[in-house]
Amino acid sequence: MKDYAKMTKAELLRRIAALEKTASGPAMAFAHERLIHDLQVQQAELETQNRELRAAQQLVEMSRDRYADLFDFAPVGYVTLDDKGVIREINLTAAGLLGGERARLVGAPFHLHVARADLAEFRAHLRDLTEPDQHTAAELQLIRKGRDALPVLMQSMLGADAEPGSRLYRTTITDLTARKQAEAALRDNEARLSAILDTAAEGIITIDEHGSIESINLAAQKIFGYTDAEAVGRNVSMLRPAPEGGPPGSSLPPGPAKIIGIGREVLGRRQDGSTFPMDLSISDVELAAHRIVTWFIRDLTERMQAEQALQASEERLRLVLQATEMGTFELDLPTGEGIWNAVEFGLLGLQPGDAPASAETFLRFVHPDDAGWLRAAWEEAVRTGEFDAEFRIVRADGEERWLAGKGRLASKAGVETAQAGEQPLRFLGVNFDITERKRADEALRSRSQQQQAVAEFGQHALAGRGLARLFQDAVALVPLVLGVEFGKVLELRHASGDLLLRAGTGWKKGLVGRTTVSGGRDSQAGCTLLANAPIVVEDYAQESRFPMPPLLAKHGIRSGVSVVIHTRGRPYGVLGAHGLAPRSFSGDDVHFVQAVANTLAAAIDRHDLEEELLKASDDERARIGQDLHDDLCQQLTGIELRTEVLKHRLADLPAAREEAEKIGGYVRVAMLHARTLAYGLSPVQLDANGLMSALHELVANIAELFSVDCEFRCDSPVLIADQFVATHLYRIAQEAISNAIRHGHARHVAVSLAPSPEGGVLTVADDGSGCSTTIWESTGMGLRIMHYRSEMIGATLRLEPGAGGGTAVICEFQAP
Repeated sequence: MKDYAKMTKAELLRRIAALEKTASGPAMAFAHERLIHDLQVQQAELETQNRELRAAQQLVEMSRDRYADLFDFAPVGYVTLDDKGVIREINLTAAGLLGGERARLVGAPFHLHVARADLAEFRAHLRDLTEPDQHTAAELQLIRKGRDALPVLMQSMLGADAEPGSRLYRTTITDLTARKQAEAALRDNEARLSAILDTAAEGIITIDEHGSIESINLAAQKIFGYTDAEAVGRNVSMLRPAPEGGPPGSSLPPGPAKIIGIGREVLGRRQDGSTFPMDLSISDVELAAHRIVTWFIRDLTERMQAEQALQASEERLRLVLQATEMGTFELDLPTGEGIWNAVEFGLLGLQPGDAPASAETFLRFVHPDDAGWLRAAWEEAVRTGEFDAEFRIVRADGEERWLAGKGRLASKAGVETAQAGEQPLRFLGVNFDITERKRADEALRSRSQQQQAVAEFGQHALAGRGLARLFQDAVALVPLVLGVEFGKVLELRHASGDLLLRAGTGWKKGLVGRTTVSGGRDSQAGCTLLANAPIVVEDYAQESRFPMPPLLAKHGIRSGVSVVIHTRGRPYGVLGAHGLAPRSFSGDDVHFVQAVANTLAAAIDRHDLEEELLKASDDERARIGQDLHDDLCQQLTGIELRTEVLKHRLADLPAAREEAEKIGGYVRVAMLHARTLAYGLSPVQLDANGLMSALHELVANIAELFSVDCEFRCDSPVLIADQFVATHLYRIAQEAISNAIRHGHARHVAVSLAPSPEGGVLTVADDGSGCSTTIWESTGMGLRIMHYRSEMIGATLRLEPGAGGGTAVICEFQAP
């Protein structure tokens, strides 16, 4: 008998029909019943297989939906193109980059979204793909209706699932807007730095560790006669003459030599072969990647002196934004259980299985400063459906990193929960590392802030602010920009070899101007001078080069950076900054401090030259006054005597005698003026009462010569034994009176000298037209010279409106 159980349902039905036609009786009934039984068995098996198939199909659909969500949540765009460039698949990120709806984009040619200028490159990008494992990349501009063009990076490969005779291109699209903006900002900062360097009065040349010129500013090009194109890339030895009997440039000083940081006079060699004397200072800085040596040159042939700060060469950074691996996560909200990929565990410094994949596990690794707001943001995202945040984590190994997270709620079916009535059951998203981008942004911001601070500080120095004010500005500016608590300017006292705390910020009251620091190897400042290079201490608890100085120990200082202030011929001292917590200082930080120190050095050099000029001027005035007194006045006296003799000889000629008497009168007036001029040019006597006597004589002569009401008042004696101080105070009063009469057209001038607890106060008040500007806004030299003189004796000078109009010049000085 045939095995009915192995028949299909269709065969069984045909068999039953045949039996009904041919059979009858009991046999027919038996066969009929057996067929029905086998048919029922077959039906049951088919239903069981159908249920299993439906269950498998449901699992496949859920898996497909889950990976579709991850596909859409990716931070980069994904698009599939056919061999005609028509979009076949596109994720939500790519649709957002193109600025359209996914339903409208699928089936449309991709080239409609490519800028016209990039169409050829786009077609070549796809055409170059010939092998399945081959990748190509291109940077293009995408056009979007009503919006700016979008710079993107396209990376493509051939898909392996294309039908025979056709192609599918799998392409990723990455938004390059942030990178382009960062590159533009970097170019802007480099252009600003180049402009600052090119406006410097000194020649500035940067040299790499092989002796090749990296950059040469306009001042250096003018000094040596080379253009930028002719100099960059060539060995710096071409700028030095050959020693006797040696090859050209063989006398080039080595990098880490004793001249580092100390200016000295050497010979330079121009392009035409001529030599000239120059002042050469060298700065040597070890950077993370390489070593940079900077030459600062002044051409001594024309005595060109710097009027603005020299900035140390900054390290050239190249910002490269690279895509990072993404960690994916899926959380089941009712149970709290999750699924992480291996990258997600790796972001936290874990291996899969080290900890449960859950929101609580992840939040335990969030930085304490970000934990509160991030937990609130996560809870809000669970309610609203969207999560997008940048935050810090502390990995299992203790390293701090920045992450960006994006996610979205999903229902059981795997679609967004925007559909009404669906209960959110899952949260899907990605995390990726953005630490390098954050560091680049912070470095860019910090460098820009430092460059702006140096530029503004340089403007103050060029404006001619006094050294005391500049020192105080520097010790306030450097800690503020670096984010530390202490700043200092230490002046090297060459007689004793120690360093005086000349100016400072953050130090205990009474230390500035009195406290000294060792100039030897037992202090950071001393080691900085001896090394002629910046010194950085990240943590004094770990420092082995020198002991902790007492000044720093008593303030609880833990870190610091110090650089040499290089002036003409020898170092002036040290500029430093310190913090209460351990910290590192970047190459940019060191360059910033050195740039401020170079600005101070230029100001100190200029101040010294001004002091020399004023001293030479005073010496010349004294010499001229002595010559007037000893020579001209004597000759005039002789002429007066000869006139008297002539008058007696002309006794019989009344008209001639009268003319002789007139000539004698003229000679006496000229002699009086000559004596007055001689006294004005060298007025102050060496005794303590000299200034009061000189001022009294000055106002009397002014009143007679200019016919103005000029008075001197000194109610209490002000005795000044120091001839240097007395002379400068006299010159300040003399210049103030002259300005009041010549420029203010004053008719009354009052000069007063009064004692004060610190020393004394000299005041010159007038009733003239007044002065509407400050000392440093004035274009005239009179006010500036008065200010220079007051600084030389440690005094302060200011202008105030007079009580009844006019101007009051007030000089407060300390007792010598």
